[in-house]
Amino acid sequence: YFYLTKDVVKWTIEINRNGIAMTNAKIKDEVLAGQELLIDATHLLTLSDKNNNVVETFNAKATSGNLTYTAGTPEKFEYKLPTPISDRYTLTYYTKITNWSSLYANGTIPYNNKVTLETDGGSYEILGKKEFSSEMLAKSVPTAYDYDKHLVQWQLDINRNLLPLTSAKVTDTLPKDVILEISAAHPLIVKETAGPVLVTIITKADTAQLTITPATATAGDKFVYDLGNSANQKKITITFWAKVTDKALEVK
Repeated sequence: YFYLTKDVVKWTIEINRNGIAMTNAKIKDEVLAGQELLIDATHLLTLSDKNNNVVETFNAKATSGNLTYTAGTPEKFEYKLPTPISDRYTLTYYTKITNWSSLYANGTIPYNNKVTLETDGGSYEILGKKEFSSEMLAKSVPTAYDYDKHLVQWQLDINRNLLPLTSAKVTDTLPKDVILEISAAHPLIVKETAGPVLVTIITKADTAQLTITPATATAGDKFVYDLGNSANQKKITITFWAKVTDKALEVK
């Protein structure tokens, strides 16, 4: 998922896959929370037959012919299939994500769609699900640990999904007996992941954007970096170095 660039979901309903004879078949669909039905010239609602030949299309969110549209929460539509049928059909259509606030998380975020097939012989309901991978923050080690110098480089990736993000701050507390290493040879760098370097810090001292809290008996150095609005609809990468102290390496 990427905010405002990949926020459209294409849904496919397979109808009567086993080729059973049906009369008065119709599809009823509910567009569930966080989405809106999208039917326009570039997002057609389309019925296709078993050979993928287009039977009928609709390019407007309105009641017309075999399509009945109902506004509201949730939005609904009903499509009447040819009757009788004894072949497989496919109905495709689109929804647009409108509530992206649930994507401010690390994890898999589901968006659901409820569809019912009604016929003279019975009713069959299923819940479709589209899952998006969302990642607000990730931490990795781009440079392997240096056993001689006891140094490790860390990388923070912020806002992978390019969501609106203002007044953002990143806090990182290092493990016990691990301290920040900031110098000309080991800078703290903030950059747009796919763009320019924004800040390079080469001195271990507070700045307008960086606040450092020294290590304690129970934790290593802690820092807070104020991103402001620099991560707004952008992915930001912060790289920095840390040193494992001799105390941490002592055999207990």
